[in-house]
Amino acid sequence: MPLADFHRSDPFTLGIELELQVVNPPGYDLSQDASTLIADVQHELTVGEAKHDITESMLEIATGVCRD
Repeated sequence: MPLADFHRSDPFTLGIELELQVVNPPGYDLSQDASTLIADVQHELTVGEAKHDITESMLEIATGVCRD
């Protein structure tokens, strides 16, 4: 099987991802409000993204590729 064709990327780039789990106080049970939070912050983002993760209680916030 041939290897995949890899292309060089710009050196020294960095990207950051935060994976968050949304919980409800006071018992810290998992919340189903990730969609609401994503909708609330989406218009505030100038770069990067906020999106769903594996379950409705999880969301991911990620930067774009940082070159500087």
